[in-house]
Amino acid sequence: TRRTREWFADRFLSDVRRPGAAAPLWANDGDPAVNPWQSNCPYKTTKYPTLWVSHASSGTVTVPIGTPYLPLNYDWVHPNTGRRPVWGDVIEKYPELASGWEKDALRRMQQLLSGTPMILGGFLRIMPVPSDRIRVTTTVQGTEQLLAELDRHIGAGRVPVLKNETKRAILERARQYEIERYGRPLRAAVTAQPPLQPSLFD
Repeated sequence: TRRTREWFADRFLSDVRRPGAAAPLWANDGDPAVNPWQSNCPYKTTKYPTLWVSHASSGTVTVPIGTPYLPLNYDWVHPNTGRRPVWGDVIEKYPELASGWEKDALRRMQQLLSGTPMILGGFLRIMPVPSDRIRVTTTVQGTEQLLAELDRHIGAGRVPVLKNETKRAILERARQYEIERYGRPLRAAVTAQPPLQPSLFD
């Protein structure tokens, strides 16, 4: 479904919309330079291309550089209830946009990938930072469990496809984390690489 202004108005504003009212268009008086989001723009654009499992088919789709997205990496602040992430409201109130996310799962993936929650292509997703900027603060065993969970989110189109070399780098950072925190790896080293799900990039 193409998520136009008219679709949004019908889906989310139908109970307050005047009968027969059309979704507004920005009037620019013929001046192509007019930009309603010139200041405090609510959306951003992707800085690099990413590969995703498609919601519409069994294949994959490349999201090109410069694709608009709505970042959700901020909190609502209420004097009585404190802070709550805006993406939590998306999960609670708009399951069609949430695309199967649960709050704890999104929080785990956000931390694992140092990622940004966002609305991209009409769905709630996590965009990782570039692989060399991913910080790991869990043990190897815990990281392996998170990577297994990550593969499920990749398969559902909630996280972009990652290269196996990126996953191995994450595991290596987990090993370094163990050494820095505990003075040694927490289990005996193995000579073979840990098993990983095949990457669509490999």
